[in-house]
Amino acid sequence: MGNEKRIKKKKRIIKVLASGNGAKEGKSRVSIVGPLLHSSLGGDKLVAYLAFLKKNFPELYHDQGIYHIDPALILIQNSSLLRKLKQIKGYSKKYQEKSKLLHLSVKHKKRTTVSMVHLDPLLLKKMGKRLYNAISFGETSLIQQIIFATTTKGKQSLLCDLVEAYVLIQDPDGYIPEGKKTVKYILDHIKEAHLDFFADHAILERKLASLDEILGRRKRGVIQELQKRMGKLADAAIAVKKQKKLHLELLECPPLLGMFRGHFGQDCSTLHSSAYALAPCEKIFMIRCPQSGVKGYVGTTYVQVMKRRALYVHTIAGPNVLGAEAKLILLGLYRKREKLGVEEIVLPIKEQLEIFINFIDIKTFFHEEIKASRGRKVPIVYDSDESKVRSAINKVLPDEAACDLPINNRYGHLYHPGESDLDGVEVFTNGEFLEKEFLFHFSAQDALLLAIDFLRLGLKERAKEILKSFRLSLKHLPMAPQ
Repeated sequence: MGNEKRIKKKKRIIKVLASGNGAKEGKSRVSIVGPLLHSSLGGDKLVAYLAFLKKNFPELYHDQGIYHIDPALILIQNSSLLRKLKQIKGYSKKYQEKSKLLHLSVKHKKRTTVSMVHLDPLLLKKMGKRLYNAISFGETSLIQQIIFATTTKGKQSLLCDLVEAYVLIQDPDGYIPEGKKTVKYILDHIKEAHLDFFADHAILERKLASLDEILGRRKRGVIQELQKRMGKLADAAIAVKKQKKLHLELLECPPLLGMFRGHFGQDCSTLHSSAYALAPCEKIFMIRCPQSGVKGYVGTTYVQVMKRRALYVHTIAGPNVLGAEAKLILLGLYRKREKLGVEEIVLPIKEQLEIFINFIDIKTFFHEEIKASRGRKVPIVYDSDESKVRSAINKVLPDEAACDLPINNRYGHLYHPGESDLDGVEVFTNGEFLEKEFLFHFSAQDALLLAIDFLRLGLKERAKEILKSFRLSLKHLPMAPQ
């Protein structure tokens, strides 16, 4: 009888999962959900927020590959941090103001020449062939070959080749394939996006973690050499010109969504500095193309420059964001300075640019704008209360997040575009509006689908926690690990 009851219950759960009609199964729940994160998040409320994010932004639960992020942990950690931040005088009022969101639409009036920077595929082919030829296939593993190269004089170039191959062929779970055909296929199909493994410090550290003891003191030199190689590749990038009429939307993100900006821009910001979305002066925009959807994000901060309020545009991220689109974004923000409540737009100096921006096309555009400013630096001053909040935030974040501290952003370049560029774009605003909290219905079906997503991410304990809120367990999921 026990087995029959379990089978009946499992069939009912699968029926709920398939039908999407959790309410009729008597499992519907209601919770208050809004754009501002709650300072107390657990149980039903946590599941409600996760279900809300999944329904509206399903990409947050997919393409985790490189970063292995637990969305629930991000919410829980930032909810706990929010309680501490609210103890800072004046913070709560400023935090509430972050629910006022601005949506901009920016487009060229006419078709314009767009320069698209990319690497010659032949260079990537040569790179793959060089790395493949550096590996000896047989009884010796790639790691053993790296050990040999570290202990033998005159093998620095070979060591760098082997480590470079190690980074490129490694899968998101850290597995290194040894099969000759598999390795050859991967190295024959290196894409430009794969070079971000070397540009993004967080990714590179993660991929080299298992080699820390093997490389020892030589690790720093190897990383410097690999980044020098990537720099030479970037210098060889080709600019292809096309006629296009660009149109982008900048959708300001509430804190709840701003925490996950790294998923839109495919960088390490969610992994290392998600909590800066809680800073009162931080303003994050999602970049959306009306035709192709979400492309990336823009990270900005309200600061003071020469006693004038300014918007510091420190990051534009997205592997498919063109340099011409980065220009369109800056022109749109500049045209709407009054709506943004600022007099100036400021860009990062070269040193910070290398930290904040990973993508070649965007970085190339920023370098051109810095040259146009003739290298003139202006002091950046953060609001004293903002500095206190950022200091509190940074205490709970890893060292990589220190790049967002005021002490590391003391100078910038003023952005003053030409009149012809400004006249060539149209900027519309949907106005400033308040995102209010509302009742969100979620069900057993939502919990089951969330649990499946967390299992895919390898987060078995988190999946159990989600199911527990509906008195379910992993046994209710077909083919789930116990």
